Amino acid sequence: MNSTWAVLYFGMARQKPHIILRLMRLFALLILLLAGYAGWQVYILTENTRATNGLVLDMALVDSESGTRYLPLISYRDGAGAIQIGTPRKALARFDHDLGDKIAILVDRGNPKQFWINDFDALWGGTITLAALGAVLLVTISILIAFPSARSSTRNAPTGSPQRKILSQQYAHIQPHAARPVD
Repeated sequence: MNSTWAVLYFGMARQKPHIILRLMRLFALLILLLAGYAGWQVYILTENTRATNGLVLDMALVDSESGTRYLPLISYRDGAGAIQIGTPRKALARFDHDLGDKIAILVDRGNPKQFWINDFDALWGGTITLAALGAVLLVTISILIAFPSARSSTRNAPTGSPQRKILSQQYAHIQPHAARPVD
């Protein structure tokens, strides 16, 4: 019973990892697709906004599940020249500006009350992280699929290995073609 399990396990060792690795490769492709979508959204955001400078008036700290976030109160001029005061659409994980500092922002052309901090990390950080993660996973998994481990093959196992012994015991009744008696 125990040897049958081992034969089944080692016999499927070649096939099973390929299925799992192929599913993982599909997951890596989905991560890359998500990174592409996030990058497209950032590109559309930058195309539909107007870059301008604002002035940091106050700072609020927001506690969230992911830690403390910064939400600055900023005054700026919209496209019509009117002064607007508000907070950005997205709280930031880090904020390197003091009160009274000028800050680059992106103001929505359709709704000048909405704006984003024009910071490379805040805009592109998630996209770049997803793309790097997806690329590393895809390359690593593709290499594992292309060059399977020698351990998964019983043909490459040493003569005295447990894999060879189990297989030879299981299939001892089968004789090679040359050893069969000729009628």
